[in-house]
Amino acid sequence: MQILRDDTGPRSSAISALARRLLAIRWLSEPFGLAHRTELAVAHAIASLRAGSGITAQAPTEIVGPSEATALLEQTLPHLLQPRGWASLESLRETATDRLLRGSAAEDHPVFARSGNSLLVRPGSLPIDRRALDSALSRTLPDTTPNVRRHLGEVVQDQAAVSVAWQTTADEGASDPHLGLWALYEEGLFPFEISDNRTLLLCPWK
Repeated sequence: MQILRDDTGPRSSAISALARRLLAIRWLSEPFGLAHRTELAVAHAIASLRAGSGITAQAPTEIVGPSEATALLEQTLPHLLQPRGWASLESLRETATDRLLRGSAAEDHPVFARSGNSLLVRPGSLPIDRRALDSALSRTLPDTTPNVRRHLGEVVQDQAAVSVAWQTTADEGASDPHLGLWALYEEGLFPFEISDNRTLLLCPWK
């Protein structure tokens, strides 16, 4: 996979480091380590993601298990998984896309291709093991429809595309606002909502 190389262009080292991190995620699997360490990691990831999303309001964290998540998904999809309150992340998407289209970074990019005034994602180029992700979603949410699980996988792929675009166009030394998001996935959780009102996470072993 070309994105794993460190010599493909500007900021390729940062992009390849992100790619290796995403490919190593054990989707929806209980993390190794001590429980208190995991709790601290989750709390830090939530704080990082909320800050990166431009949310300053204090809000409770709600954790649901597979049965509760299945009911929520069947009732509210796709609205539940829209980035409510993630205005700054959407702004980052627009900024990164605009920079890629205006500059030369999109030329020979391992993930993106320019098509007129649009930016396309090269098929199979994102550093997401979709087979492993789909398997984890089927194992965790067997009572949801295939369409629901497919949508969840597409959400993750879209998040990965935004993260790669941001890494491609970010200023050197800038803090990646998506790091909290990937940290939550690394802890075996699935974030459904980050908003002024709450942080809603799926925990498979709840």
